[in-house]
Amino acid sequence: MTRIVFDTQGTLDKYIGDAVMAFWGAPFEEEDHAVRACHAALAMMQRVAELREEWRAAGSPLLDIGIGLNTGTASVGNMGSQLRYGYTAMGDAVNLSSRLEGLNKEYRTHILVGSTTFEVARDAGFLFRELDLIRVQGKLQPVTIYELVALRAAAVEHEERLNAFARARAGYLRREWLEAQKLFQEVLDRWPDDGPARTYWKRCQDYLFDAPNENWDGVFVMTHK
Repeated sequence: MTRIVFDTQGTLDKYIGDAVMAFWGAPFEEEDHAVRACHAALAMMQRVAELREEWRAAGSPLLDIGIGLNTGTASVGNMGSQLRYGYTAMGDAVNLSSRLEGLNKEYRTHILVGSTTFEVARDAGFLFRELDLIRVQGKLQPVTIYELVALRAAAVEHEERLNAFARARAGYLRREWLEAQKLFQEVLDRWPDDGPARTYWKRCQDYLFDAPNENWDGVFVMTHK
C-alpha cells in the first residue's frame, strides 16, 4: 500500500496501528490530487485482490481493507512540540476521511469518498455510486457519501447492479419501505455480495416497525465513529 501511495505521488503521513494515512497535494501543490488519490485507492484494492489469491493458496487468513477519501482545506506542516513533531495534515477534511474509512464496515464497501472528492473527480474516468446522506458523529451538517466502484471503462460490468440499487434507494427516499425492501432484495438475489443493498434492506426492515418522523429529510444519523 505504501508503494502505491508513492507511485501516485502521495505523501505518507504515518502508520496508525494497521492503518496507512496518506495525502495528496502537499508538500507540492497538484491540481489533480483528488484524481491521484482515487487511482491509488483502486490500485490498492487490485493489489489486495492479488494478495488474497496468494494467501488463499498458502492457506493463510484472508485480510481485507477499507479506504476513506475526502478533499478539502487542511493545515499541513510540522506539528507537535519541541520534544517531538512530525509532518502531517490536520483539520475537518482530514477527520471526515477517517470517518469515511470506518463507514466501510457499515455499508460493506471498500472505498468511500466525500462529496468534495466526488465533485472534482467525477469526470476523470471513475464510476461512483451515490450511497447515502449521513450526519457523522460530532457534525451537524449532513454530507453525501459515494462509493468509488471502478474505472469508468468497467461501467458495463456494474451498470445493471448500480441502476437496480438506485431504483431501490429512490423508493427508500420516498418512504416506501416495503416496496424499497423488495427492490433491495431483488438486488441481493442477483448480487448477494452487494453490501449497501444489504444495509438498506435492514434499514427498511427497521423503518417498517419504527419509521422516522414526518419531517424526515433522508439523512441517516451515524451514532458511532
